[in-house]
Amino acid sequence: MIEDSQQIIDNQTTFSVGVLIILAIITIILICFSAFFSATETAVTSVTTVKWKTESNKIKSKTIINVIYKMINNYTITLATILIGNTLVNTASSTIAGLFFAGIVKSFSTASNAEAIGTGIATGIMTLIVLLFGEFIPKNFAKKNPIKILKLVAYPLNCFYVLFWPLTWLLNRMFNKKSQSVITATEEELKSLVEVIRHEGTLDSQEALIINKAILFDDILINQKMVPWNQVVKISENKTVLESFEIFNSSGFSRLVVINKDDEVVGIIHLKKIIKYLLNEPNTIIKDIMETPLLMNQKDTLYDGLRTMQFQRIHLGIVVDNITEKNPIGIITLENITEELTGNVYDETDNENEIKEIQVVNETTWRVNAKTNAKLFLHQYIDKNIEVDDDINMGKYIAKINKNRAFKNRQLINTPNMYIETFKDVRTNQFAFLIEKKINKL
Repeated sequence: MIEDSQQIIDNQTTFSVGVLIILAIITIILICFSAFFSATETAVTSVTTVKWKTESNKIKSKTIINVIYKMINNYTITLATILIGNTLVNTASSTIAGLFFAGIVKSFSTASNAEAIGTGIATGIMTLIVLLFGEFIPKNFAKKNPIKILKLVAYPLNCFYVLFWPLTWLLNRMFNKKSQSVITATEEELKSLVEVIRHEGTLDSQEALIINKAILFDDILINQKMVPWNQVVKISENKTVLESFEIFNSSGFSRLVVINKDDEVVGIIHLKKIIKYLLNEPNTIIKDIMETPLLMNQKDTLYDGLRTMQFQRIHLGIVVDNITEKNPIGIITLENITEELTGNVYDETDNENEIKEIQVVNETTWRVNAKTNAKLFLHQYIDKNIEVDDDINMGKYIAKINKNRAFKNRQLINTPNMYIETFKDVRTNQFAFLIEKKINKL
């Protein structure tokens, strides 16, 4: 009788082969779902709204686009859905795997603690399997191919949205009470991204420099870049065209500020108009042909100034302390504004002696003449420990780095201390260099 009872207990706690196969299949399916949720989580967190707007143009299906946009835009609900699903499948897979291994152990062992042994084995094996196939592999793949993953999981995840809606709605109410726009990228993050891309070689130094300057462009005020009033070349409104031409010729400017006898700004005169009247009407008075001046507030940004000049189609503005008082404190030109993005732009009217051998672009970047003494520049701006001869110039120094091969225009040269880009002057046929000091070696 006792033996019969023991046999009944054993039959109740030992699974058949068919049941074990079913448990194994269910465990594998649950691990696949774990991989699904893990990959989806990484893909969603890897794609910002900005990146998605760029990539969505490559997708033909509008339905897929709308579903993925919903996933990204409703981040809290999406994340809650993924975490609920992942928690459920991982818990279920561990439990079922425990039953599976307990059944396997009991099939080969009559020990009283066979079930505990099976559970221990299941814990160790499932930890490794879930970590590898449910987390590491899918997340790494999703990190490299986020858009591809989002396209694959869009419809299935939408089903889980509906299935888990009561729970996700509750979590969203608890942790996202106030709906507000989330800033997905700051200026500092954007500058860091530009720096990373530049180090990877996708952007050259000049492109990265322009992007960084563009980011800061709207933060710079007109009064920071204007030409002070005491340095402005002015012309009297009572001057004739002939007299004005002489002033233009000596100054080298194409536009001049016109003032009256009380030193008040009354207009702007362009060299083009002077030349137009010079041959036939050289005695014409300036005040009869001058243009109305454009007044600009000193507290406006360079971006405001640029937009105003574009709209008014005027290249020179009079900077005033305030628009009501209209007291001039300087001038700002379109060239002043664009040079903030591109650096100094010299033309054929600029005096060669005034163009310095070393021009500062920013705190880590310089434009350097080929004739500049290499030791002077390198020790002052790059690194005092660089070994260089006393009498060698930058052209010869960089040529040596380039293994004495002929320079090419816009050639990029990478050294342990700096990035070098070559530029060829079409008039002198000489090379100059844009040199950026390496700060952080990634």
